[in-house]
Amino acid sequence: FQVFTSYYSRLSSLIKVQSRYPPEVIKEAKEGLVYITFVLHRDGKISKLAVVEGSGDARLDRSALKSIQDSVPFPSFPSEIKENKITFYLPVSFEVD
Repeated sequence: FQVFTSYYSRLSSLIKVQSRYPPEVIKEAKEGLVYITFVLHRDGKISKLAVVEGSGDARLDRSALKSIQDSVPFPSFPSEIKENKITFYLPVSFEVD
């Protein structure tokens, strides 16, 4: 379980680095939380990327999807993870500082 948790944290960090707040949305001070799902394959590629629950603003939803796409390829699975693919469900948050 520790290996998976560590790998998940690594993916989340990579996605956060790629996450870009759309400039026009910042000016409007809009915030939102987008729930994304995707299947991650052992080789770091993804499939079935989709918004599960949108933020209410299509621009934020598109940006969340792009942050995942821009993170590909993800690091390969650690050898301790035996699955060939894993379905992820994760939030991408947009907050005005």
